[in-house]
Amino acid sequence: MKNKITKEDIDLILANTFIKVEKYGDKTTVLMATLPNGFVIVESSSCVDPTNFDMKIGEQICMQKLEDKIWELEGYKLQSKLYEGQFKNIGCTVKIEQNPNEIKFIFSNEEVEELI
Repeated sequence: MKNKITKEDIDLILANTFIKVEKYGDKTTVLMATLPNGFVIVESSSCVDPTNFDMKIGEQICMQKLEDKIWELEGYKLQSKLYEGQFKNIGCTVKIEQNPNEIKFIFSNEEVEELI
């Protein structure tokens, strides 16, 4: 299993992403991106004075935010896969229970449970 996300990975996702950019009001750019898996990300950029509004600059800012968000999401996804893989390699499963005050990781080994 790979252990890193590359610029090529991000570029491939962006190339297959449906992007819609609109002006909202008189000083805001809104970008809506539907990723290849259907997940939707919305980013925005605004200026204080409407006379300074530039749709192209707003779109560039939103696209940079979108790319940064995809890096973050892909990093989280890869970290989760690597974490889960550690336990699958030794025959363990992990269950996570969460409440407002704590997170519990419950480990089980099917082979050991069958012997008991």
